[in-house]
Amino acid sequence: MIGDDLVYTHSSARLDTKKSLIGNMQSGSTVYTSVETSDVKAQDLGDVVVLTGVAQIKVVSGGKPNAFGVRFTDVYAKRGGGWQMVAWHSAKLP
Repeated sequence: MIGDDLVYTHSSARLDTKKSLIGNMQSGSTVYTSVETSDVKAQDLGDVVVLTGVAQIKVVSGGKPNAFGVRFTDVYAKRGGGWQMVAWHSAKLP
């Protein structure tokens, strides 16, 4: 479901690849406790779908709990008969 070429830009401007994103979750250094989306809109561009919306995120990062809202863009590409996330970018809401 996640493309090997994923570019994941966090709201803090930290950048992750597929390997580093999954590695941080597996090690427990980043634990997403909830992600609630709203106002999601989809643009179907054929073999690419662009999702935009708002998410309320709760995460424990480096042992510290944090909760915040973001506006996000999430891009999926159709590959091998399935869909893979290839890009995520988010900005914190005020």
